[in-house]
Amino acid sequence: MQQGNLAGIGGRAHVTAGSFNGGERAPRYRKRRPLPALIMLGLLGLVATVVWLNVANKEPQAQGVRCEPGAPATATSGQSAPPPRPEAGQHVDQAGLDQTAGAPPDQVGVKVLNAGTQRGKAGLVSEGLKQLGFTQVGQPSDDPVFYPSKDMKCRGQIRFGQQGSSAARTVSLLDPCLELIKDNRQDASVDVVIGDKFDELPIKAETRQVLRVLAEWGAQHPPQTGGLQSAEGGGGPQLDPALIEAIRRAPC
Repeated sequence: MQQGNLAGIGGRAHVTAGSFNGGERAPRYRKRRPLPALIMLGLLGLVATVVWLNVANKEPQAQGVRCEPGAPATATSGQSAPPPRPEAGQHVDQAGLDQTAGAPPDQVGVKVLNAGTQRGKAGLVSEGLKQLGFTQVGQPSDDPVFYPSKDMKCRGQIRFGQQGSSAARTVSLLDPCLELIKDNRQDASVDVVIGDKFDELPIKAETRQVLRVLAEWGAQHPPQTGGLQSAEGGGGPQLDPALIEAIRRAPC
């Protein structure tokens, strides 16, 4: 044995780097660095989050909004039976008025009805409409015809007739979670009916921008006969589809 391979006290043998496996150096242990792997995992998580947010944002949630009908009115002791309830109207999909141009807010005749149990809520909503530029707001009241028991459990409805399609289009942009109901009324009035799930009008920045566009168009195109100017068939201002999509992106 070579002299260089013997060292230490008492003749103890020590294996040197040159004596391992016929003179070859012992393989060194390479320490793995976790930082690149962690960075890659973080990037993958970020990409997955961005993809999920894009999918969620591209899919408006304000769909399939419907309200259950209220219990019919019953006769109290000593009173005659109430008249039969008229037809409530037909459900209209949330995109059913997309081909109808909205009316300027100051040309919309609207009334708020309270069909739920929240006292004073119709008055608060009426004042909110006035602050948004709706000048033809009727006196708030209850809904004795379709919800005499104040048992509307949904968020609410927007009721309108054929002549009020443009007005309903504008009102629907205030709250995309209200069900659209088209009835047989012959005028251009619109009823906003609020239920127990209604809290407040979710006015977004995009909503205010749309109302501003409609108001500016209305100032340049006043109604000819003092009534609501018909805006159907593309007669009103063109609204940015991106604004409409942003308004409808609401969890109903």
